[in-house]
Amino acid sequence: MRHVWKTLVLLLALVIDSALGSYIGILDISPSFLLVTVIAMAMAGEFAEAGIYGLAAGVLWDLLWGRTFGFYSLLYLYAALGARAFLEMVYKNTPVITAGITFAASLLCEAVLCLVNFTIWGQGNFWYDLFRYIIPTAAYTAIVQMLLFFPITRLSRPKEERGTRL
Repeated sequence: MRHVWKTLVLLLALVIDSALGSYIGILDISPSFLLVTVIAMAMAGEFAEAGIYGLAAGVLWDLLWGRTFGFYSLLYLYAALGARAFLEMVYKNTPVITAGITFAASLLCEAVLCLVNFTIWGQGNFWYDLFRYIIPTAAYTAIVQMLLFFPITRLSRPKEERGTRL
C-alpha cells in the first residue's frame, strides 16, 4: 500500500510542476516538486527503491515534456541513486542534509540540461543561465525540500517504522 501512495505522490508532484509551477515562481524561477519528491523518497527508502522511483519520475517527465525520450529518465535515476548513495556515506537523514543533497542534485541536473541545450541544440548561454536560472532554481528547490521533508519522509517509511523517530 505504501508504494501506491508513493506513486500517487509522484503523480501529484508532476501535476503541481506542470500546472502550478509558473504560478509559484519568483522572477520566473520555480522549484521542481518532482525532483524534491524523488530525492525525499530516495533518502527515506532503500537503494533499489530509490532507483525505481527516480526512473519512474523521469519517465513521467519524459512523456510530458521531454525532447529526447530517456534523457530525464536517466537524469532522475542518477539523481535518486546519487542521493541515496551519499546518504549511505553520511548515515543520518536530516532536513538540512537532504536540502543540501537536493541543492546539489538540482544544480547538476539543471547544468546538464543547459549544457545539452547549448551543445546539441545551440540554445542558451551557459554562464548567464548558471547565475540567472540554475543556482536560484537549485536554492528554491532546496527550500521547498526543507518544507516537504517530514511529510514525504513519513509517507516513505514502512508502517512498522512510522512510530519511531529518525
